[in-house]
Amino acid sequence: MDAYRVWIEEGCVACGVCAHYCPDVFCLQGESRVRGEAREDGVTDGNYYRKSIINANLRERAAGDIADVVLDCPMQVVRWERVEQAVEALVDEPVLAA
Repeated sequence: MDAYRVWIEEGCVACGVCAHYCPDVFCLQGESRVRGEAREDGVTDGNYYRKSIINANLRERAAGDIADVVLDCPMQVVRWERVEQAVEALVDEPVLAA
C-alpha cells in the first residue's frame, strides 16, 4: 500500500485553507500545521523536517482532500508525495525438535 507524506514549506500566511478543506490532517495554531493525530510520529508541526507519513487510517479517506489543499493553497506551500512502503512477509522460523 502506498503512503503519503504531507508538509508545509516556509511562506505559509496562515490563511486556513488547509484546515478548512482537510481538518483531519491540518490545523491552524498560529500557523498552519499537520496534526499529530494524522501523523505516524504524533507531532503537530509543519512536518517540514521530519516528513512523517500520514496515518494508515487517513490515507485513503483524506487523499482527495489533501490533493485539493495542495492545489488551492494561495501561497503554494503545501506539498505531498506518495511513498511506496515495502511490505515485509512474516515467516515463522521452524521449530526444531530436541
